[in-house]
Amino acid sequence: MPRRRFRRHHPIDHPMEPCYLFVYGSLRREVAGPMGLYLQQRATFVSMGSCAGKLYDLGPYPGLIDAKEGRVRGELWLIRAPEEATLAELDEYEGESPPLFTREKREVLTEHGARVAAWVYLYRRSYSHGRLIEGGDYLADSG
Repeated sequence: MPRRRFRRHHPIDHPMEPCYLFVYGSLRREVAGPMGLYLQQRATFVSMGSCAGKLYDLGPYPGLIDAKEGRVRGELWLIRAPEEATLAELDEYEGESPPLFTREKREVLTEHGARVAAWVYLYRRSYSHGRLIEGGDYLADSG
């Protein structure tokens, strides 16, 4: 009886899904802060886009609040490997522990009409001291 050969699964046989990140504040290109530059070195800009929620000006930074009404405008990035290391560095910057922001998957609508699952940092503390950014775009807000 001929011996069966089993094909081993190689990572190339099951490519990982792309790792997208949606940013709406200090990580955007126009801000040019140190962590925004860090992101630009480790990711590729894909498109402008928006996700569901409300955006609040919290003083030194904006915070996206999970909400069914409203849209928040920002940038969609494709993180290049190693994704885990880049996300870990960004998590530390965003104050993941203790949670100031938490990173969660959300649907992002690109400016071209595509729907993409992307990581988004959601603000997890009280925002009563903040001011709602009516247009949902931190950089276009005149305050």
